[in-house]
Amino acid sequence: MIMLFLFCHIPASISCINHVFLNKVLSTIRNQFEVIDQHLQKQIDRVDLYEIFPLTKVEKIRQLKESERSFNICRIEDLSLLHYDLVNLAVEVNKLFDVTTMVAMGMWFGFVIDGTYSIIFLVVNNIEMDPFLVLYMLTSLLFFLAWFFFMVRMYSLTQQTKQINCVDLYTIFPFTKVEKIRELKEAEKSFNIYRMEELSLLHYDLVNLAVAVSRLFDVTTMVAMVVWFVWVIDTFYMLVIFAVNQIQMERPFINLLITTSSLFFLVWFFLIVRMYSRTQQTANKMATSVHEIWNFYNSREEVDKQVCHLQLISVRLLNTKLQFTARHFFNLDWTFCHTDLSSGGWYRRGRWAMPPQNKLVYGILQFPSKMPTDTLSKIIARLWCIPLYTFHFYTFLMWLTNAVSSPYLNEVRENVDFMASLLCMLVIGINIVVSHRRSNSLHLILLKIKEIKSLLTAATSKNPSQSSDWLELILLLSCSLNIILAFSFDMGIYVLFFYIPSSISCLNHVFLNRVLTTIRNQFQVIDQHLQKQINCVDLNTIFPLTKVEKIRQLKEAEKTFNICRIEELSLLHFDLVNLAIEVSKLFDVTTLVAMVTWFGMVIDTIYTIIFCVMNGIQMDPPSLFWYTLTTLLFFLLWFFFMVRMYSRTQQTANKMSTYVHEIWNFYNSKSEVDTRVLHLQLISVRLLNIKLQFTARNFFHLDWTFCHTMIAAVTTYVVILIQFHI
Repeated sequence: MIMLFLFCHIPASISCINHVFLNKVLSTIRNQFEVIDQHLQKQIDRVDLYEIFPLTKVEKIRQLKESERSFNICRIEDLSLLHYDLVNLAVEVNKLFDVTTMVAMGMWFGFVIDGTYSIIFLVVNNIEMDPFLVLYMLTSLLFFLAWFFFMVRMYSLTQQTKQINCVDLYTIFPFTKVEKIRELKEAEKSFNIYRMEELSLLHYDLVNLAVAVSRLFDVTTMVAMVVWFVWVIDTFYMLVIFAVNQIQMERPFINLLITTSSLFFLVWFFLIVRMYSRTQQTANKMATSVHEIWNFYNSREEVDKQVCHLQLISVRLLNTKLQFTARHFFNLDWTFCHTDLSSGGWYRRGRWAMPPQNKLVYGILQFPSKMPTDTLSKIIARLWCIPLYTFHFYTFLMWLTNAVSSPYLNEVRENVDFMASLLCMLVIGINIVVSHRRSNSLHLILLKIKEIKSLLTAATSKNPSQSSDWLELILLLSCSLNIILAFSFDMGIYVLFFYIPSSISCLNHVFLNRVLTTIRNQFQVIDQHLQKQINCVDLNTIFPLTKVEKIRQLKEAEKTFNICRIEELSLLHFDLVNLAIEVSKLFDVTTLVAMVTWFGMVIDTIYTIIFCVMNGIQMDPPSLFWYTLTTLLFFLLWFFFMVRMYSRTQQTANKMSTYVHEIWNFYNSKSEVDTRVLHLQLISVRLLNIKLQFTARNFFHLDWTFCHTMIAAVTTYVVILIQFHI
């Protein structure tokens, strides 16, 4: 016990205390960030001077307001520089601890697996141990979990940049007249800003070319990673088998070949990740350099209209960060290295029309034709679904009774089925609560979307194409077919409880897909308006015989209208993003529970198939085996449908910033940048800060990277279950 303590817990305790020390440092930095936020919050919540001095003259109030505004802007500038320094200090502190954190996480991973496995081994095999020792193991596991969550919380509560050196012209030419130096500085500044504009456009083109090149290779990269994954598992498995069983190959050359093969696969993988990651890091450095140049001019109080142009350049660079992906399944950077190695027509005449399949199978009338106003009507509207809920609870009790009385309950396969049934009960319970709580809120959100839709469609006669969603149709057919086939095999209670909750969760996502499709269509209308401005024909081409002065006046009027229109569209885009996030929040609990259920069901189904194949078990009837395969296909279709639904909406919503930059490039290429066009800077910054990102209660991002993570997790747990029993 003493040796276990010395070997296991002293290093872990040292690493934990190391993180406690780091937390104190980060807390100090975090407190300064909070002080900065408090200063800014004071400016937001300040009282109007007219309310404080109601009897003071208007002119005096105006002068006070001007003074207050000047002071506030200067104060914000000072706070932003302090914020910049604090971010740099936080990054420097993190760099001092990153090696120890990596080592600590490697040690944590090994100890947690060892502790969890020991507890499961004792429970499954009914091994009697000293109660104190069991308590010690449980508290040790609790300590490791608390340490991990403490570390993650510490970093996540706090969150990243550099400095530039330039020789002053006064240092180079100390005897030159001040006026001459000033003219040289202005000329140098103009040249530098102009040069940076050219370089940023070249950078923009290079990023697009790099992404285009990556897309040409992304399919082959995905296939190569699948092949790599299979071969690495196979090679390492052979090495472990030979080492554990002390098998000697007849030819020593074979051992050398297997070892060099494994080394080749590892080198190949790290070469791929390093190749993509280095290109990304090099491409994304330019934004930091532009900020450093801005800080250089700002530190010398030389910020003018020319230097302000760096704001738009910086925003453009931030909006066009290079990120390599493999068809959006996973990011091709060092995070992928860690992941791979560790895994080895809704509105009808002003009324909300609910999908008929949800009314029939869901058993929940979320939206009556008219919203109930009095209390009695609201209660009655909620009682429609009670018979179906009662039926769900009855089937759960029947399944639970059969499972508990089963003589095979201690077998791994039966335990997996039992856990899957508990997940189904969780789905039903949460759907009962959430569906009732969200109906009124969702109804109001949809009415707001309808108002935005009317504003957008009033200005254009062309609506986005309403094409059929074939994946949705296939998913609904698969869902219906599975339930029909289940009854044909006389599977009784198992089917009623196992598949109905999954179907409810699936139809819940079909329902959400229709809502998100409505929102996505409005994003597409906004993009169409912006594309019209990008592709507009020059007035000189349309009216070649019109006087130059008249053309100039028409251009000025057109430019004013276009900028105002972009501002209006950006505000509508802002509202749509907020509405999309609100809709997602109404469904995030059910999505989270549905993914837990999906995870359990898929593992259970795959494990059953592998168990039957490996042990030569013949299902009765034989067609039941193929039915199990179709069930697995339904779960996979459902998962891809859900991820595709969220990902398409995100991608459509986040396109607007690209179009705004293209409009800027259009005016910039014709040397027509003035104060009106500079307003695009503010619009671009707003779009940068409100990028749409769906999450399930911030547990995970709902995009194609989540697809890759779930597939890796399912593979890992199926392999673990196979090692238990097969």
